Amino acid sequence: MQNPAAILDQIMSVLRPGGRAYVSTPNVLTLAPEGAEKSGNPWHLKEYRAEEFRALCEAAAERVELLGLFHTRTLALHDRALNLGWDSAHPRLGVTKTFYDRFVPAISSRDFELRAGPLDRALDFVAVLA
Repeated sequence: MQNPAAILDQIMSVLRPGGRAYVSTPNVLTLAPEGAEKSGNPWHLKEYRAEEFRALCEAAAERVELLGLFHTRTLALHDRALNLGWDSAHPRLGVTKTFYDRFVPAISSRDFELRAGPLDRALDFVAVLA
């Protein structure tokens, strides 16, 4: 979005009384390389930290609840395996295609959880605006 503040203002202006808007963005801390201000995704003009996204949303809405999207179940196990060196092991074992041909279709909505934190480790942020 070229002007996210203006878009949030527009969303809030058309929201019915008592309504809620759900807005999400990726977490730069889990998307970009360590220390970088942005990932290489050309479609993302800006990637936010939790406090930046909260401030943007609070400028447009009276109430903001900020949640994080996290891996659970299968994807949480995969994250642990990656931290233990799985990315270097599966090519040496010759099981990359076989493993991921089975692993990827097994991923479901149950492998993600929306919760309050810790937001620095969230994949994405979801702001509930009212």
